[in-house]
Amino acid sequence: MISRKICAAGISIMQARYIIIFCLFYQSLLLSQPERVLTGTVTDGVNPVPGAIIRWQTSENFVLSDNEGSFEILIKNNQVSNLLTVWKEGFFNGGMEVKADTKSVEFVLSYLPEKDNPDYVWVDPVPNPNDDIKNCGDCHASIIYDQWSKNGHAGSANNKLFLSIYNGTDIEGKAVVQPGYKLDYPYSNGNCSNCHAPTAAVNNYFGVDMNNLDGVNKLGVSCDFCHKIKDIKLKENTSAVTGVMHMELLRPPEDHQIFFGPYTDVPD
Repeated sequence: MISRKICAAGISIMQARYIIIFCLFYQSLLLSQPERVLTGTVTDGVNPVPGAIIRWQTSENFVLSDNEGSFEILIKNNQVSNLLTVWKEGFFNGGMEVKADTKSVEFVLSYLPEKDNPDYVWVDPVPNPNDDIKNCGDCHASIIYDQWSKNGHAGSANNKLFLSIYNGTDIEGKAVVQPGYKLDYPYSNGNCSNCHAPTAAVNNYFGVDMNNLDGVNKLGVSCDFCHKIKDIKLKENTSAVTGVMHMELLRPPEDHQIFFGPYTDVPD
């Protein structure tokens, strides 16, 4: 079957055999390369950074830097990636491509900002072919954006059922149907936005009217919001302490960017 397909593409059976033999030989040559140890250090430019995770990207091959910031990591003969990454809480991730003749490397990590920036402008998740690759969906449209746009996060701020309960209307937002938060408390906006529109609520826990959202705030729990969550610090679980009030966000200063995520091998 393989020979027939190759022949149909204009390659003879004999040529196909030579190609297969060459591929097998090349693979065995790669596997026969001796493993070696790469040494390195992790610092903040002045002091060593102990306990940093140094990992070959997308692999289980990783080590921790010691108290002097030093490390040794094995370069395996069947290794897929030559991108060496480093992660340590409180720092921007680091990474570099390691060449075949490299014997030692040095990582100099930069500290994350100390304070959250309340003036940060949220990144729009919706793909925009006319911008300069600024939106989340410009790069992640095929899978990640498609999944997000069809789930509850994307619709949390404009869900018809939620808005009918918030306003006390029917499902189309027209007829007045009890109960409704705005009917019961006409002079209060409530804290619904703390979960349903967190990008708006993070700077105003109790002042966001769910009927007057604009821009990214209308898009519910968007990509950029989740990737700005530095930590979760649960407070007393009462009706007044909800959603974003339990979250420690770290929005970067102007001309900088930060994305928190589950992986330690994504370089800055």
